[in-house]
Amino acid sequence: MKRIFKASLPVYTTKCELSKVSQVYSCGNQEGNICIWYASDEKSGLEYEFRFIETGDFYPKNGWLFLGTIHFLESKYIKHAFYRVKQQNQ
Repeated sequence: MKRIFKASLPVYTTKCELSKVSQVYSCGNQEGNICIWYASDEKSGLEYEFRFIETGDFYPKNGWLFLGTIHFLESKYIKHAFYRVKQQNQ
């Protein structure tokens, strides 16, 4: 049975990995942290990697999907979230 989880990361985070993910839902700011909401089935799922870039940075290459834009400090500081299934050769 799937359950919904939240990963909470410091605002300065540039990348992270999550395992046993069956579906990625959204991202946002909660109490000044980067948050990712996702579904997990403890018996299965994939390992995902995430990247967080600032406006003006280069768009990630090689299969990255846009997850969303995260606003901080009344939209004075912005991060853009991307994700993909972790590639096995890394």
